[in-house]
Amino acid sequence: MITIDLPARVFEEEGRRIEGSFVEACDWLRSLNLFPHSNRYASYLVLFEDFRLGRARLLESKSGLQQYINATAEATELIRIRRSLKQADSEGFIRQLQKITSGKAFKNTIEADPGRDFAFELSIASRFLLAGHPVESGSLADVVAVVGRHKIYVECKRIQSPAKFLVRIGEAAKQASLRIASKPSSLARSLVAVRVTEVLNPEVRYAVLPTADQFRANSSTALHSYIAAHETQIKERTQKKQLGLFLENSLHGVVYDAKKPDDEPKFINCRGAAIFYKGLGAQDEALVSGFAPGLANQEVL
Repeated sequence: MITIDLPARVFEEEGRRIEGSFVEACDWLRSLNLFPHSNRYASYLVLFEDFRLGRARLLESKSGLQQYINATAEATELIRIRRSLKQADSEGFIRQLQKITSGKAFKNTIEADPGRDFAFELSIASRFLLAGHPVESGSLADVVAVVGRHKIYVECKRIQSPAKFLVRIGEAAKQASLRIASKPSSLARSLVAVRVTEVLNPEVRYAVLPTADQFRANSSTALHSYIAAHETQIKERTQKKQLGLFLENSLHGVVYDAKKPDDEPKFINCRGAAIFYKGLGAQDEALVSGFAPGLANQEVL
């Protein structure tokens, strides 16, 4: 099996800049009438305001810091979605957008959560859009990306339990295969995209490390070790015309070096991924190697 690394580019920033962009993203949802009074993003706005005004003293306890980092992690996801969709026809993505505000705030348990499932789909769409590839909305597949002359039907799964990993990727591969069969074309291909953050870190715990490079190394090691242990089973669940399996792992936390106590801690979002495939023809290998690096785009602000 061949691996194309999508390096874990690190987004490192002070909380006040993230908060400003997050407020703009929430205002964007309001402009589309997609910001109900009670939703998880509204809860994060309150938390950020409390933190900024010094009322909550959030960082003085582990639970407070956990809430703040979880909120900031989800804020960056919405910022990224807004950044990509405002360049596209956001009206076409209303169905997904109207779902993403649902779900409990400050999630750190394994449970069904459609709002975050839709957010992952839009996150994958954002990767293609930010790489310069148009994305069709309202299609049968979760995401349909146009890469050159090819249409890539992407089935997205946010997997939260190690016991469900192989089952879910098998289901997604079959779903993608059916999408292609419904619109037969020699230029149609599929891709299965899975988020395994909760599989590798079930309680979504944050990390405090002295450098960004250590975040990158920890995220990459966890991802590749897990995949290496399941390589044969992944291949067995691959369908015809499937370009491979895209796996995403995110690690969130704070960069803080105890040896430099005067430096201001910074929030970090380390979002790495890889595409695994085997047995592709020369043309499909060239297709994957051509678009894959662009999917590593990690810009947020």
